[in-house]
Parts: sequence; C-alpha cells; structure tokens
Amino acid sequence: FALVSFVTFGYNAWLPALLGRMHGLSTADIALWLGPVGFVSGVAGTFLGGVACDRLGQRDPRWYAWLLVFGFALSIPFLGAVFLAPSATLAIAAYVVPNFLIGMNMGPTFAMAQFVAPEGLRAMVSSILLFFANMIGLGLGPLTIGALSDALAPSAGAGSLRLALLVVLPVLAWCALHYLLAGRTLRAEIRVRP
Repeated sequence: FALVSFVTFGYNAWLPALLGRMHGLSTADIALWLGPVGFVSGVAGTFLGGVACDRLGQRDPRWYAWLLVFGFALSIPFLGAVFLAPSATLAIAAYVVPNFLIGMNMGPTFAMAQFVAPEGLRAMVSSILLFFANMIGLGLGPLTIGALSDALAPSAGAGSLRLALLVVLPVLAWCALHYLLAGRTLRAEIRVRP
C-alpha cells in the first residue's frame, strides 16, 4: 500500500506541472480538466473496486488481492501513455484508466488488513497502513520524482519531468508483485486468524 501511495502521490503531484510544461496548459485549464476527471475516475475506482472485490471475494478471498494485481498491471501502459502523450487531450483521456484502476486498491487493501489482523489490533493495523502510506507516498513519491527530474534536466531539458515520471511504472509493477504474493497466502491467513 505504501508503494501504491508512492506511485499515486508522485504522479498526481507532478502531473499538473507536466501538462503545463509539455503541453502549454494554463493553471486554470489544468484545474478545469484534470480535477474533475481525476475526481470522478478515482472515486469510481475506489467504490467499484470495493464492490467488485466483495463480490469476487465471497467465492475466494484471494480476489481481494488478485483484482488489484490486474488493475495495477493494466495501469502501466496507460500511465506511460499519460506521461508520453503528444497532446494534453490524450494525456488527460489516458489518465482516466490508471486513476480508476489504481483507485480500486483502497477498500480491498484495508479489507485484507482487517481480515488478517487480530481482533484487538485492527485499528492499529489501519493506523500503520496509513502511516507508511503517508511517509513513503507523500514523503518520497513527489520528492523522488522532483529530484530525478532535476538530475535529468541537464541532459533531457524540458523533457526531464516526463522521464522522471516514468520511474513510477516499475514501482507499479512491484506493487502488483506484492499483491500477487499476498493473494497466494491470504485464504490460509484468514483461516488461522485468532
């Protein structure tokens, strides 16, 4: 979850700057288009991810992790398209897909944590999840992308931010791997929970 936060906080912090620098959008246009698109796709992903995982999870609780694996994996090419799009229109249109799919992780991640947490530690488990999501996501996501963009600026010029944003793609694959591994043991961990 912390790695997912690294990805989402990182690209969401720098995407407005990318749209301004590479595509010439004004701050007002960025707010007008990116804000509503991000809000609707993110909220829809969060809600529908919870609904889908609850339905699939009734048959097999491992779907709480597996659905997210598919979502993260499918997000990678679309997120790459956002960063490399030749126009702002294409970038914002492509943004809908990964924002929806990555947004699906919220409910299922917290549900999985509650499934395996001992009854007396469920609030603490949620607190730890949020703590690390904020420390790694907010603390390192935007900082890493910004520092990488600065480091690439002498050789890549104005395209340095675009290249720096691409760093989130392998991290998203890493997220998918972690959720895949979690799915392998989730059913057994739920059975033995005290």
